[in-house]
Amino acid sequence: MGLIKIDLDRASDNHVYTPGSIVSGTVYYHITVEQQKVDLVELKFAGVINTVVFRSSGSGNHRSTHKYEDNLALFEFRKPLFRGPFTLQPQRLEFPFQFQFPEVCEFQRGSPSKHDYIESGRSQFPPSFQHSTGSRRHSHRCSVSYTLEVKVNGQSLFRKEKEEVFLPFIPIESSSSNAPQLSNVRFPMQSWTHRCLGPEDQNISLRHKMKSIFNDSPEMRKPSITFTPTIYVPTSLGPGQSAPISFSIAHRTMNPADPKNPTFRLSHVRMRLRAHVDFRVATKVFGSGHEEHRKEDAGAFSYNPVKAFLPLDNTPIRLSSDFRLENFKQENSGVVADFKTYTIAVRHDLKMKMIIEHVESRQIFEAEATIPFTVLPMNASPDLPPPFTGASASVQLAGPSVEPVPAYEHPPTYDSKPIAV
Repeated sequence: MGLIKIDLDRASDNHVYTPGSIVSGTVYYHITVEQQKVDLVELKFAGVINTVVFRSSGSGNHRSTHKYEDNLALFEFRKPLFRGPFTLQPQRLEFPFQFQFPEVCEFQRGSPSKHDYIESGRSQFPPSFQHSTGSRRHSHRCSVSYTLEVKVNGQSLFRKEKEEVFLPFIPIESSSSNAPQLSNVRFPMQSWTHRCLGPEDQNISLRHKMKSIFNDSPEMRKPSITFTPTIYVPTSLGPGQSAPISFSIAHRTMNPADPKNPTFRLSHVRMRLRAHVDFRVATKVFGSGHEEHRKEDAGAFSYNPVKAFLPLDNTPIRLSSDFRLENFKQENSGVVADFKTYTIAVRHDLKMKMIIEHVESRQIFEAEATIPFTVLPMNASPDLPPPFTGASASVQLAGPSVEPVPAYEHPPTYDSKPIAV
């Protein structure tokens, strides 16, 4: 047996690949035993979408659980590095390699379903992604993975060996149309009624209180404070992009007893970016297949603004000029760009909670709202490799792309007979 190692040419362990990126390196195969028979050393570069859903039926002793799995190949390239058969002595073999990520994908499912999350057509590759939910034994899961896999003697039952590395990948957007989109979000109207809002020296007798119950006169109503909060926030944002956020309130006087100039200040801002993950397994038996929906926190952001007074005439005050995705404290699987494939769809929403204080009474108001939020792909920049315009891949390949076997000079004899892959 031997030891397999894939050494990638990359700047750091945190290197991320993008469309058109070069994937290069060296495969090392260290033979550690005497008389090692080697038939074939092959390298595979592939992208795969995988979804797994468990479904249970019956009850009690008759309850059973079935596993349904769907694999969708985005692309697959094979490179034979070494072909025998022959026997080798202990030594270390080195095989340099180079691939290039395709730029776009042609989704062309042979039998599309109306339940697919997208229609067939040209699209970007989805980012590397993995998600799971449920019990450890029966875990519903989905993933998008890009891998390099080396197999030695892959056709042999007892002598096969393999090594695999995962390549983190993100799509990039070169179009300037993916700029942050700003919107004003109006919260539900806030209102609070209490006697303490009236004059402090007001002497309210029991008779006055009883009279106010059966009298609709405005002068007899309890004083109240009423206002509508509005936040100006981006509804789409990508990595490295920034946008301002602002906040305002519009005060309303409902009756003559209401305070004319109440004082408000914004005490706290909390935002939660939530990911909605939908994934499915298409089955011929059940037609539409099985589907799972999952919502989880992708990141949280808290902000304590300066205790400034809020204008009452809906004039916005600037909370931040540099609101970014990077401000969110990443949770669970982190923040990935929105994407859709046949079997996986990821979208986001932004849940906002504003704490507003009425200074005179110290009454606290909590305004909450949730809006759809789009996480954009990364924009192209000079620091990223240029997009590759010549290559594309299809999710419905006639067969894997296989390169010819390179010449090999170490063994004394070389059998060049073709081998099935």
